[in-house]
Amino acid sequence: MITAAGRSPSTHPDLRQALLETAERLLRERGARALTTREIAREAGCSEGALYVHFRDKQALLSAVCELWIPDLAVTLGSMVERVGSATVRENLEEIAGAALRAYDGLVPSLQAIAGDADLLRHHRAAMQAAGKGPQRGVHAIAAYLAAEQRLGRVRAGADPEMAANLLLAACFTRCSVRAHFGADAVPVDDAAYAAGVASLVSRAIEAGVTT
Repeated sequence: MITAAGRSPSTHPDLRQALLETAERLLRERGARALTTREIAREAGCSEGALYVHFRDKQALLSAVCELWIPDLAVTLGSMVERVGSATVRENLEEIAGAALRAYDGLVPSLQAIAGDADLLRHHRAAMQAAGKGPQRGVHAIAAYLAAEQRLGRVRAGADPEMAANLLLAACFTRCSVRAHFGADAVPVDDAAYAAGVASLVSRAIEAGVTT
């Protein structure tokens, strides 16, 4: 069957997107080991043959899903350069921490699904490497912002921007990991207060003229 646009329904880009979304949902709910292409196709409302029009096999589909799970935190955080010299370093780090918490809240459940399947983990790592993405991009973006503040004298000369960036993101990632594994009650303070607290601790360690 050919549509009015001259395209078979099995090759329509909307079907590919539906398959990706369905596979992503099922991976979160059930993990990768027992998941089959037949089940994914059925849940997406198409035949298994239609799935193979878009994806060579199950691993190709899962690899495509993994690419959806590669947050570019550098993009999420926006342009760090635009923050340089504005507000305070603590306020800027608080905004950055809030953005990191939102990004990691979406990422961590997916990482937990991936971690239990060696093949899926391998595909995810390969997809990250191929895309040139990973946690280091967020670290480098924040470090570049702090280094620029350092040149303005708002971050003390002896501070290590990259270590400060690592500490900020590690604290945010740990919070989201604990919450995903143990539930919201495991870390009772809300995200806004947590972001403010982490930003305050990091900024007190690096800001010029601030004593700890």
